[in-house]
Amino acid sequence: MNKLVLATLAVAALALPSVARADMTPTPQLQQIHQNMMQMHRQARSQILAVLTPAHRALLGQVTGRLATDPNPDVAAAARTLDAALTPAESQAIVRIAQNVHAQSRQLMQQAFSQMPNRPAHQLNRPGSNANGHKMDPGYILLRMSMPHPGMGHSM
Repeated sequence: MNKLVLATLAVAALALPSVARADMTPTPQLQQIHQNMMQMHRQARSQILAVLTPAHRALLGQVTGRLATDPNPDVAAAARTLDAALTPAESQAIVRIAQNVHAQSRQLMQQAFSQMPNRPAHQLNRPGSNANGHKMDPGYILLRMSMPHPGMGHSM
């Protein structure tokens, strides 16, 4: 889901022209894009949690709790722990949901960029891994979707 975060950062790039404005008010277009991205994220998160068994939801809670309290969290190891526990059906559903929300986010961003007079030189088509080089496996997707993200409608 880090691609979703990357897409959200791209939305933030849309806000740069508004930074020059004295009132610092986001444009209506930017506000709508942000609302749409937030809604897509909430729906995907709910769908992903719904495909997990109660035992796997509990495991996700334990793993994210350890990550939150560990002074040196190992996200890769946490993702591997989740990957090892998930059933093939859960894994497939998680990846499918993540791919769908990523495609929707990309489409939304491409539409927004196509309407900008001075489009940013952006790469929205970076396949394979997220900005940190993590493969988008089901365990990693679960971690990204379950953790609150500042700017994604969650407060810290």
